[in-house]
Amino acid sequence: MSTPTLDRALHYGDGVFETLRTVDGRAPLFDLHFERLCRGAESLGLEKPTASAMRQRIARTHGEAIVKLIYSAGSGERSYARGTSAPIWRRFVSPYRAGVERLRVKTCVLKLAWQPRLAGVKHLNRLEQVLARTELESGWDEGLMFNERGDVQCGISSNVLLHLDGRWATPEIVGAGVAGVARRWLIETGVVIERRVERKDLERCAALGMCNALHGPRALVRLDDRAFPEHADIARWRQQWTALFA
Repeated sequence: MSTPTLDRALHYGDGVFETLRTVDGRAPLFDLHFERLCRGAESLGLEKPTASAMRQRIARTHGEAIVKLIYSAGSGERSYARGTSAPIWRRFVSPYRAGVERLRVKTCVLKLAWQPRLAGVKHLNRLEQVLARTELESGWDEGLMFNERGDVQCGISSNVLLHLDGRWATPEIVGAGVAGVARRWLIETGVVIERRVERKDLERCAALGMCNALHGPRALVRLDDRAFPEHADIARWRQQWTALFA
């Protein structure tokens, strides 16, 4: 294994990662995570990872755990140019702890930059999310982020769900944002559609929610000074999500 200080992931954020919720070495949504990792690696021009290598690093866990897998571009000299080194896997494991089910969310000032090539990719440069998180004082569970064009994009570590015009929608990912696994699960289930979401849509939506791969769908009950009702759909989705990890 290469010396960590030469790892391009450390020096340049050159790589992608997945954070999976596992149960006794099993990741119920493995296929969605692996497909996203492959799409991200392709976007960055990295060698395609193998499912077996990823499964091997998940299988060595016990109980309910969170497994973070980094797929780095590898080691190299001090240069933006990549060398010939093969990609490197890095693995971090921590216990799974359930999060709050009803989110209090604050609108963030920081805007997400518009970069179509990286849109949807779970790449290692998370500075925008780090800076947005510094805006949250105690009492807030998440932050709502807009892209630099002024549209609603996502949470700091979640995707956004809005009940608009009688059905659920999530912001499209064209130039910013991460294509979340829980988001994709809801889309493939057929209960959520993708669309552009403008700031004015927040004023007329009937309910809000957020979702990510660790905690699944959750109700958003307060956005800044406005309260939102808990929609029955989110409670039902949570039951279905929980069953995946039983």
